[in-house]
Amino acid sequence: MSVPLRWQEPQIIEVPEHQTRRSLRPQSTPLPRTKGRNAWIPLYLLGMAICMAGGFFIGRVPGPGEPALHLVSVPSNTSNVFLANTSVERHVGFVTVTGNVFNRSKVALSNVEIVVELMDAQNRTLKVDSALIADDPLPTGGNSAFSVVVEDDARAARYRVRPRKMFGGTLE
Repeated sequence: MSVPLRWQEPQIIEVPEHQTRRSLRPQSTPLPRTKGRNAWIPLYLLGMAICMAGGFFIGRVPGPGEPALHLVSVPSNTSNVFLANTSVERHVGFVTVTGNVFNRSKVALSNVEIVVELMDAQNRTLKVDSALIADDPLPTGGNSAFSVVVEDDARAARYRVRPRKMFGGTLE
């Protein structure tokens, strides 16, 4: 059994005829207009454009004390592992070396890493870092990409790239 809801009669509010519907809304006071109120917007946009343009180009060009890096040597073409398409980029305090490694041996290679050395003009090692290749194990006749990021040194003028087994084993 249910109890019926109680009806309420609608209440009619009488508004004097001289008041319109618009006059019942709260009135807001307009802000005072000042000349050049939005003059900072073009200056802000110009500043942002300059910062973005500077951000795109900073680190792309070697600084005055940072010569372009030159590749010293790569493993010979007769080794089990062949490096190709090696490129280097200096950017914001780091050097990134990328490329491809090819497996020429008759067995799949596992735990292959690429070692990058940054060297000065007299071929003295300044920084060394390494990274594993993208595909592990590297199948016979297969190839894999690599990317090694090394902290930059302003004295670096050359770099060397070589593959090795993780924990120091050679691949030749």
